[in-house]
Amino acid sequence: MNQDVFGTFTEKSRDLLERSVRLNQGLFEQFSKASKMQLESLQRYATFAMEQSRAAGEALKNNDLAGLAQCQTEAFKSLNEQMASDWQAWQGYVQEVGEQLQAAFQGEEEPAAPSKPRAKPLKSAGSEA
Repeated sequence: MNQDVFGTFTEKSRDLLERSVRLNQGLFEQFSKASKMQLESLQRYATFAMEQSRAAGEALKNNDLAGLAQCQTEAFKSLNEQMASDWQAWQGYVQEVGEQLQAAFQGEEEPAAPSKPRAKPLKSAGSEA
């Protein structure tokens, strides 16, 4: 009887440890993905801001405020689309993480990764859509 209790305890402990390892691996992978997504977004937005600063400087230099206003309108439409795309990518990421965590706690293998939409790069102020 003691041997059965000890064997059951050992088996349960091993199962818990295996799930913890899978969970930790999954979390590490997901934090890496989240960091990469965030850095890519920040890089796109920083590039966008720099391009807008250059466009504003050129417009002031050439006294072309009407052209700047039109360029800004197009640029901010593009920015809005980019932010929507980033939001969709984050939603897909959160859903994927939830599925992986659920699988880890249920002791299942990781589910197949769904194809998630990837964020598109911003269009520059001077480019045509």
